[in-house]
Amino acid sequence: MKNYESGDYQAAVSKLITADSLYVKESGGMPMDSDYINYFLLPIAGLSDQPGDYATATRFGQKGVDVARQVYGERHPDYAVSLNNLAVY
Repeated sequence: MKNYESGDYQAAVSKLITADSLYVKESGGMPMDSDYINYFLLPIAGLSDQPGDYATATRFGQKGVDVARQVYGERHPDYAVSLNNLAVY
């Protein structure tokens, strides 16, 4: 059973943060693309929110906003979605 399916959000977040660190390292810096937002930052922020780790949720949600701003610009709908996501973490 997967960590998040069993309710072990902290273990899932820990694995996601490890994967994020490896991805950033192997990419040569913070990737600036939608895949990075969707597959790394949003899941970390969303799962961190479940057990009440709002600091981690906010940190990764803010990274999502920063990357979305760089990738899309402030007038793009996906940037607005990233702001919305940050607001709920």
